[in-house]
Amino acid sequence: MFGRNKDKSIESLPEMDLDELIACLGKNLKAWQAQPKGMQWLAQARLADACRDEGIVPVATEAFQAMWMQCKDAQHRQFGLLTATLDLTLLRQRLVHHAPNHRGDAVLRLLQQHLTSVALLPLDVLEQSDVRLEEFARHFCRTWQVRIAKENLIASEKRLHEINFGRLMKEADQARASAEDRMAYLRDLQRKEEENKRARRGKW
Repeated sequence: MFGRNKDKSIESLPEMDLDELIACLGKNLKAWQAQPKGMQWLAQARLADACRDEGIVPVATEAFQAMWMQCKDAQHRQFGLLTATLDLTLLRQRLVHHAPNHRGDAVLRLLQQHLTSVALLPLDVLEQSDVRLEEFARHFCRTWQVRIAKENLIASEKRLHEINFGRLMKEADQARASAEDRMAYLRDLQRKEEENKRARRGKW
């Protein structure tokens, strides 16, 4: 991933049109959400085709199957959606960068690492909003080491933080808990006030 170093290597990274990537994700979302038959083989075939297009030796079936078995069901669909982005020329051409020995094993490891280290949203959540597709796309751009067109690194990181679903849900839960605490405190005050009133009436 990029990290936060603003050096020449980052400035020289290729730029991805974010709208184009989001459109690609949206176009392929329903197909992978439907859990097509032979999903494993379809995902493997799409990755293999992209690798061959760039002169990279595809991953052996045994290695791909081992990776697939380590993933959860939701990650299978996420993986399939990621392979769909390789239809985009710029992202497909980055395969060579991630496979310096021209073998697909390193690419597979990177994609698996992306699935397990990034809190990717389930596809049914992605379907709810273009913002969620944007979050998915931005996470992948970081892993794939491409810049968002017309944005500097700081702006890209800031935007990803702003729309991060996990962070927003956590803050919403905290706000809800805080509100519930305030209501419990007010109810307790009211209860004590009522008890004080009854105590005063008893003295009269």
